[in-house]
Amino acid sequence: REGRENKNEKNYRLCSWLQLTQDGAAMDCAVKKCEYLFKTTKTPNLTDATPLSISGSATVTLTGTNLCSTSSGDKTVVTYGTHECVINTGDGGVCSSTKIVCKLPQISADKYRLKIARPVFGLAFIPDKLKFLSVGFNVTDIQPLVGSIYGGTTVTISGTNLPANPKITTGGKRNTVVSANTSQYVVVTPNRGVTKDEIDYFRVETEDLAPTQMGGSSVRYTYTVDISPKIASFTPATGSKGTAVTITGTALKNTEGTTKVFVGETECTDTVAMETSVTCTLPDMKSGNFSIKITTVHGDSNVITTKLQYKIGLTSTVPSSPTSGLLGGPSVEVKGS
Repeated sequence: REGRENKNEKNYRLCSWLQLTQDGAAMDCAVKKCEYLFKTTKTPNLTDATPLSISGSATVTLTGTNLCSTSSGDKTVVTYGTHECVINTGDGGVCSSTKIVCKLPQISADKYRLKIARPVFGLAFIPDKLKFLSVGFNVTDIQPLVGSIYGGTTVTISGTNLPANPKITTGGKRNTVVSANTSQYVVVTPNRGVTKDEIDYFRVETEDLAPTQMGGSSVRYTYTVDISPKIASFTPATGSKGTAVTITGTALKNTEGTTKVFVGETECTDTVAMETSVTCTLPDMKSGNFSIKITTVHGDSNVITTKLQYKIGLTSTVPSSPTSGLLGGPSVEVKGS
């Protein structure tokens, strides 16, 4: 049976007898010992817990009644979520009827529910105000703090005790999380959908952690128009392997060697970038119509509606002028890209 949450409940008779069944047939228990009582005098009861919020590892002090035992078969276990708060009486820990002192290892930022379990007496009654421990985090650096209005900027967020399984947003839009651990996040910004500079903050949230601003009010990320690569046009409209493509626009070059051109999902080769134009050579691809996108160290470019038509290039046949009878049959070798 589940326990009763009301700590003021008096001795409660579960039933006049415990009913046992075997192969569907009920067996009555006629002896008095079959009665089961929920007793307030045997209920572990928590009256105070400190601290209620931490950042990293901590020593936790719990006070109340019927709290702790180290006896064989009645060893008290304290957990926050799935993390055990270790009671080590040989290292400053305390385990008595009225007090527990335990050590909680460093855990990622989140909100964790407290549970005190004593096998003989059962679960402890914990007041609502003491049921949860809030574990905080600290952000030490966010780089870079500027990026393209079209998104695609790789940002590294460094700190301590960062939350696990994070959802990262800027301006209410979700970033792509490339990697995440307790000391560093690597994210890629989303398309902000603006036409002018926009200042935003990085926020993190988890299943139990409400959206929380990262880095404080002074750490602001700016979607910046001037550094955002922007495509105006490209030529030619069609091509195949080896075709040179020229793209015109603005902010197409920043740091040498960082400009990349993508035709669909395939990177163009032999890229040469200038501030207002980029040339590259089409690689071997499947035929089709593809959007063109440029990426720089600052992030992604816009994507214009015009698409490049990639055609298969036929270079030769063997024999060079194949002929056959009306019913066919001879082999023809086709070469191209």
